[in-house]
Amino acid sequence: MRYIEKARAWLSTADKYEGAERYRDAARSYEKARLLLGRVRPDDERDHVKLRLRAFCGQARIALTLGELALADRLYGRALKIAEQRMGARDLATAEVLNELGVLRKQQGRYEEASHGYRRALRIVGRKLGLRSDEAA
Repeated sequence: MRYIEKARAWLSTADKYEGAERYRDAARSYEKARLLLGRVRPDDERDHVKLRLRAFCGQARIALTLGELALADRLYGRALKIAEQRMGARDLATAEVLNELGVLRKQQGRYEEASHGYRRALRIVGRKLGLRSDEAA
């Protein structure tokens, strides 16, 4: 089985564990997928990046749920860097990461940063939907 298929299987397993509130198992599964995806050169760059973002954000979301805010911060930070560099600063994948990072910032009490991330995500989504900036906010 190729690395990509193995990573997809780990992501599917992680989703099931997360849904069953087996957060430690979910975190390990997201991490295994993330590490596998970090080893390969993709055939389809965009799909590969989306899988990597899913693994990073999944593991970060679990860390946030478990109160491991420093780990969540590092993982979301890495996910944002990947999204901006590989997908573009105005891509919906970047908006998704910004939104999840906003949730973390809110949990950390960093409300201004959370608000900035939410607004930036809304602008990206608004542009994709063809809305004016005042409609997206």
